[in-house]
Amino acid sequence: MMFNNFGWKAIAPLLLLTACRVDNNLAPADTLFRGFVAPEHFPPPHYTFANNAVTEKGFELGRKLFYDPKLSIDNTVSCGTCHGQVHAFADHSLPLSTGINGAIGKRNTPGLANIAWMPNFMWDGGINHIEVMPVDPITNPIEMGETMAGVVTKLQNDPAYPALFKEAFGSDGVTDQRVLLALAQFMGMMVSADSKYDRYVTGRSTFTASETQGLQLFQQHCASCHQEPLFTDFSFRNNGLDELHADSGRYRITQNPNDIGRFRVPSLRNVELTN
Repeated sequence: MMFNNFGWKAIAPLLLLTACRVDNNLAPADTLFRGFVAPEHFPPPHYTFANNAVTEKGFELGRKLFYDPKLSIDNTVSCGTCHGQVHAFADHSLPLSTGINGAIGKRNTPGLANIAWMPNFMWDGGINHIEVMPVDPITNPIEMGETMAGVVTKLQNDPAYPALFKEAFGSDGVTDQRVLLALAQFMGMMVSADSKYDRYVTGRSTFTASETQGLQLFQQHCASCHQEPLFTDFSFRNNGLDELHADSGRYRITQNPNDIGRFRVPSLRNVELTN
């Protein structure tokens, strides 16, 4: 895909979709919390929360767990260590993630925006449910190196957590299932849907001539893979940059030779922050 300089300048405003963020100066949660609400211009989400209704206390528990390094074997790495909020919950401008004991991972940490719409997870699509997804980094020997049983024991022995689980789930039992449900509530609420692009397509804003041209260029050259409004079609593709692949990608899951070097098409939302 080639553009001249003017073309890139025109398309840039569309790609800077920095709409997924957490504002620590918000009003009290009880005046704002509505649970999960799908944007009107989005397709139906893949994960509907039908069996895991988002509540204020469940969300807050999920947030606390997300940032708690107790989920790692040596209590040094949390989910938020790699999924940095200031980088739209992606990696900190690092090509590969960093785990326990400074170990370097094998892949870049993806952003978490709009994961309620994702049919599968990880760059190779090896996990097919949001409630199961955290098990992989928690138990990965490079990333967090813990076991779910170890996580549960730590949380049970923490003086604060049983009460938080009771507030979220009605009883103080700390289980691995409840840990995963709370994390799904928090991560699933990371909805990026209020960029200038979103306001434009919903009739709440207008584009400049340059932005309009950028959208047209994008639709002509990029949108076949980065489909609006999520800016990904969730397919697995080989971008053709490597002749030999150190990481076999989707092939790890399918064992289909045609999938060697194929990875999930990343969303371009918040690309200014996730690169």
